[in-house]
Amino acid sequence: MSEAPVMTAPTPPHEALPARVHLIGIGGMALSAIAGVLLERGSQISGSDMAASAYTDRLRVAGATVHIGHGVANLPAADLVVFSAAVPDDNPEMIRARELGIPILRRAEFIGRLLDQRRGVAIAGTHGKTTTTAMLATILKSVGRDPGYLIGAAVPDLNGNSAWGTDPEFVIEADEYDSAFLEYRPHIAVINHLEPDHLDYFGSFERIRDEFRQFAAAVKTDGLLIARAGIPAIDDLVAAASCEVLRFGPGGDWQLVDFVDGAWGSTFDISDPNGDSHPARLPLPGQHNARNALAAVAAAVAIGLSAKEAIAGLSGFRGADRRFELLAEARGIRIVTDYAHHPTEVRAALAAAAGTGAGRVWAVFQPHLRSRTEDFFDDFAAAFGDADRVTITEIFSPPGRETGTLSGADLAAAISPPAGFAATLDAAHDQVTTEARHGDLIILIGAGDINRLAERLAQWLRS
Repeated sequence: MSEAPVMTAPTPPHEALPARVHLIGIGGMALSAIAGVLLERGSQISGSDMAASAYTDRLRVAGATVHIGHGVANLPAADLVVFSAAVPDDNPEMIRARELGIPILRRAEFIGRLLDQRRGVAIAGTHGKTTTTAMLATILKSVGRDPGYLIGAAVPDLNGNSAWGTDPEFVIEADEYDSAFLEYRPHIAVINHLEPDHLDYFGSFERIRDEFRQFAAAVKTDGLLIARAGIPAIDDLVAAASCEVLRFGPGGDWQLVDFVDGAWGSTFDISDPNGDSHPARLPLPGQHNARNALAAVAAAVAIGLSAKEAIAGLSGFRGADRRFELLAEARGIRIVTDYAHHPTEVRAALAAAAGTGAGRVWAVFQPHLRSRTEDFFDDFAAAFGDADRVTITEIFSPPGRETGTLSGADLAAAISPPAGFAATLDAAHDQVTTEARHGDLIILIGAGDINRLAERLAQWLRS
């Protein structure tokens, strides 16, 4: 008896991609990943972004033409223009492309076309997408497969975040923001979690739920939906799927048993749909990461691996960029960075930090967007229970995107006991470098530019 259905749909033929593609916003995580795939496929790539970065530098080395700043002169003769969700309609390169009659696609539309050429595996959910996608791609690579993948963060085990690959599977992180994932028709889909988020875009939780229903319904009828159990909002949407459904989590087909957090990692058993138990060790702390591993193993088995192979593929998994990433350790102090920007994610990151046995967990949190901070204000205020010390920085809010006067100081005052407030990242740096002590795990949390502070503190600790 097999552990789970193995998806054996025929592989779609690889279609020719446009020879010349221009990407507006090429320095962003998603478009830089697309550019990498296109370069691998042999396309001629150009693009523009507002600032240089490690991603634009890497693409230049790989052969792309990258312009810093946007302007009509940047647009070469092109067969297709792809733009990111952050690019406005009045971007001069967009205007010029329309004038010239060059086809223009949103990032998600283009990814959907890539997915249609392969056996698509889409990892969705309001939390855990990046790590689970990275885990699945790492598992497949560990057994000698060569999948394609697009991941929302750099992954050390994969030496990047994108590849076209030669095998049938194309594994992608399916982002719900901007309704991107509604462009995808995967053969296998995973839904990790579902709760209110991105309310600045969706407006209501009901709209989020409706779009996840549409995503579930879009899984191919001969495919498989792997959905987390025990989340009422997910329970409501699985009925929309016309494919087979497997559940993971408490009471599901795949279950996590006997979880134990260790000094820097965890051990647990995975129970498969037959009730067989498989011991596992993950070199990342936190039950949320073990749950991500459970979803990745279930997806890998659906693709055709054994549970033993899939679990072994995670035995050395080093995580993804800014996902509970250990940046430096010296003098009995550790510097960790985490991308958490929702109360549930903050709680999970701090629970993982507490599980490492640190003498003191010091959380430095940069709230991301005034709108999100306001929408989840009370939840954020209650999210720091596992931290021994908390510093809140000013809210990261890109210029021109938001209005309002809410400050990080307001959140700091609402935390019980009140947290410290650092008006600038420099002020937070001075606090940490002056007051850190042996045994501290200092975790820099947020999706804005707090990673710059994390890198500075890592350099300080190594010096």
